[in-house]
Amino acid sequence: MKKIYITKTDAPAVVVHKILSCPDDDIVLYVPKGSVFVSDPKNFKLLKREVAVVRKDVTVESVDGDALELAAACGFAVADAIFKKSRFPLADIVPAGEKKPRGTMVIREECEKRCETVCEELEKETDLPKSEEVDLNQTDAEENVWQRNREKRPFKKVIIGFSALLAVVLFVYLGIFILPRADILITMKKTDWSFSGPVFASSSISSVSSDNSAIPAEVFKISKNGVYSFPASGSKKVENKASGKLTIYNSYSSDAQPLVKNTRFVTPEGKVFRIISSVTVPGAKVIEGKITPSSVDINVTADEAGDSYNTGPVAKLRIPGFQGTPKYDGFYGELKEGASGGLVGEIKVPTEEDIRNAERISREKVEGVLRAEIAASIPSGFKTLDGTTDIVTVKNGDALDVNEKGEFAYGVMLEARVIAFREEDMVSLMREKFRKEHPEDFDLKSRDFSYGSPETDFSSGKVKIPVEFRSVWARSLATDSFVHSILGKNESELKAAIFSIPGIDGGKADLWPIWVNKVPSDPEKVKINIE
Repeated sequence: MKKIYITKTDAPAVVVHKILSCPDDDIVLYVPKGSVFVSDPKNFKLLKREVAVVRKDVTVESVDGDALELAAACGFAVADAIFKKSRFPLADIVPAGEKKPRGTMVIREECEKRCETVCEELEKETDLPKSEEVDLNQTDAEENVWQRNREKRPFKKVIIGFSALLAVVLFVYLGIFILPRADILITMKKTDWSFSGPVFASSSISSVSSDNSAIPAEVFKISKNGVYSFPASGSKKVENKASGKLTIYNSYSSDAQPLVKNTRFVTPEGKVFRIISSVTVPGAKVIEGKITPSSVDINVTADEAGDSYNTGPVAKLRIPGFQGTPKYDGFYGELKEGASGGLVGEIKVPTEEDIRNAERISREKVEGVLRAEIAASIPSGFKTLDGTTDIVTVKNGDALDVNEKGEFAYGVMLEARVIAFREEDMVSLMREKFRKEHPEDFDLKSRDFSYGSPETDFSSGKVKIPVEFRSVWARSLATDSFVHSILGKNESELKAAIFSIPGIDGGKADLWPIWVNKVPSDPEKVKINIE
């Protein structure tokens, strides 16, 4: 048996449609308490007529006693949805001794009798609509969605009502406290002013002087050096002796041993090297009866010129002067790194032209680096001009020995002296000069500087600068005081306050939103723009 539920707001056409569209012949129709279907008795008669046409057996179930009574009166079997039994047991109307089956059929016979009476009364009042006039096109899915929305309407109405009230309160709050603002545009009269003449910047003064047209200056010193390699184009015949560093050991005694300049040391191959200066070899250390040699390092040169004395490390060189004595074995030398530089022949040397070119190129390279260093080193806010920088050579490097590639190295050190001034000091000077001609309070609105070729004295740290200054000024306005003076004023009062400003050329005020006719009391809501 199929059970169909209708909602409280289902129209009669919807109820009929649900019954007729159900494929089952045995149907239980659940009618909720408070259903609009129960509000008119004609609805049950209409339903009865339609189900009779399609031969469907419909039982009405409800907790609503009125619904069950009307359904039973129109011939429907009924059942109480709570107690699951008939509201009309009918046992008391069965004749005595007669066995009549109870249940649905008994209820139907009784309901049919009551239905005829009810239907006759309904027909007298009004005619029922034809079954074909009922719109049965609405689908169950649509009905269910519609019904769920209907059941939510009371809650939605509360939400919508509360939201509307909240929106009104919010709108009023915004309109009174948040949205109102005043935008005021004030145009001041402009005054053009220019200056043309020399200005003196000096490191010996500390403040601006309009009488002397002088401003402070600072001298910055920056140095840079560089060493570069250049090819040598000249040559000369040379006889060079090999040289190296000799370590002299004393393993003879704990007494120090002096050696005079040019003392000879001989390699195992018989090559002689001489020490270039006198030296004293410290005494050996005696520890637990054993001698630990001491040593000293000294430079030596070969006894003869030529590359035959160029040698690698030599472990032991003897002193011929000690031969035949115990000291011969106790004193010896070691060339740990060998000897080099011995040569007889021609070598590459830089010519005077090579050196001049090396000096010029080295200076250009170092100066380029130095000028970049100047740009990076001058503090922000300082102004430098062409002609206020002096670069001098502090030191030129001597031409060094030519290496095996035929190149020599040349170095140079340069120092830059830069006289710089703060352009804000220049503006302050112009401001003081302007105020002497216009003692009222003015604001500088725009400015433009141009500088001529300076005359610089680097020794005293002074520079004379030709200056062209063009500017536009306007009367000053204390905006904070003005804003507080117009708070809460109406439009006419605001207009009078604006045009009472000294030096004004025009003004415009915009109070927003449209219903606002006074300046807000909050100064944060007042915006002043000055042109």
